[in-house]
Order: sequence, then C-alpha cells, then structure tokens
Amino acid sequence: MATSILPLDLFKSANFNVLVLLGIVLNGSYYGTVFILSLYLQNVLHYSSLTAGMAFLPLTAGFIIANLISGKLMAKYGTRVPILIGLVISITGFTCLLIAHANTPYWQLFIPFITIPTGMGLAVPAMTTGILATVTKTRSGTASAVLNTTRQAAGAIGVAIFGAMANGGAIAIVHAITISAVISAAGILCVLLLIRKYLKTA
Repeated sequence: MATSILPLDLFKSANFNVLVLLGIVLNGSYYGTVFILSLYLQNVLHYSSLTAGMAFLPLTAGFIIANLISGKLMAKYGTRVPILIGLVISITGFTCLLIAHANTPYWQLFIPFITIPTGMGLAVPAMTTGILATVTKTRSGTASAVLNTTRQAAGAIGVAIFGAMANGGAIAIVHAITISAVISAAGILCVLLLIRKYLKTA
C-alpha cells in the first residue's frame, strides 16, 4: 500500500491550518512589498543602489529586535499573544505605507520601514513554534517543510503580483505601493481574526 509523502491528517488541525495560512499571507505581503519598495526608492525617489540598500537597514533592525522580544513574550504568554500583537503592528506598518508618494521624505517612510518588520518579527517565531506544537516530534520536520515551502511559494507569488502592478514607470510604482499596502493590511487583518477565533493559547 502506497504511503503519502505529506500526511494529509496534518491539515485536520485548525491551529496548523491557520498558522500555515498566516505564513503564506505574511511572506506574500512582505516580499512583494519589499520588491516594489526597492523600485520606489530607486526609480521614484532616485536613490542610488547603495543608498536604497542602506534605507532598508531599519527592516533588518526591526526583525532582530522583535525576534528577541518574541521569545520573551512566548515564555510568558504562549504563542497566541506575540502573534496577535505582531499582526496589529504589521497592519499599522502597511497602512502607514499609504503616505508613500512621489516626493515623500525618508523620515516618514522610516515609520512603516520599522513597524512592518517589528510586527513580523514578533509573529513569525511564535508562528513557527505554534506549528511545531501541533504535531509529534516525529512529524516536526514534515510540518516545518510544509510551512517553509508554502511561505517561499507565497513570497515568489507576492513578488510576481505586486511587481506586475508596478510595471509602467514612477506613477505605476507609487500606485502599486498603495494597492499592495491595502491588500497586505486587509489580508493580515483577516488572518488576525482567524487567529483570534481558532488558535488556542499554547
């Protein structure tokens, strides 16, 4: 009798499903947005490649700091609290991207540039821990593979979709940021509501 490489009974767990969905939404939103932001910095604000790269440093800093905080929150409150807090912060960050226009100064962009990764940095470690908590140790590798595969696929799809919206010059890039920010914030909000409903404190 043939056995499935991917045990389908993993998807019987509401916690597993909602956390995988969370990974999909976060990766699609983040990588798609970062891609068009790189176009925005260079083709709209006319930053050099080096300056644009330096402008992304707050994203890295936000992830590092938030990852450390997430561990402390999980130790005290479980996985649910840091995920919910992180998603609220991420929604705020994506909403703040609506200020991006043709002449927006960088200090205003710094707000979403720090809040988006901070929110994700709080939520992602708890999401990963929550996924592994839904399965036995013998299936932890499989569960992790499902999460990572779906996240990577979502990231590629996000880049493709948001990148396509940015095709057409500076006006199209600014418009794409607005649309992607709305899509990302709305998608994360939907997942947040599902997390509140289905994810038990772990």
